[in-house]
Amino acid sequence: MINKDNTNNKIQFEKIGDIYYPVFNDMQPSLGFYAKKRKEYLKKYYPHQYVQLLKDKQYKKRLFILNCYCEQLYQKRKEKILKRYTTISKTQLKNISTEIQMNTLNEYVYQTKEVIFDGKDFKISE
Repeated sequence: MINKDNTNNKIQFEKIGDIYYPVFNDMQPSLGFYAKKRKEYLKKYYPHQYVQLLKDKQYKKRLFILNCYCEQLYQKRKEKILKRYTTISKTQLKNISTEIQMNTLNEYVYQTKEVIFDGKDFKISE
């Protein structure tokens, strides 16, 4: 983690993927789109794994990290497509965005294995 001085207050940042996110020790991070989808998926299809997730004191942080990574991955994939196709209609962009989002969901969210962040990379457990 990195400390940065911000008007006499020390703010800690944690690098997740390519972006530094602020760490608020007294608050639980809010869950984003991918984190919510992961939670819903486990609750619906793997209730035992869902209960185990809720028992983990760090589950919201783990889901927050998963969400951060998936959002960054989504943005990188979308940027790559936009660089390749300079002229694209709004409908095509929406379709491509939906496809990228679904691929990200299928790869990291809609699966039974745990997604692990080792401080540098994401891996899917065996």
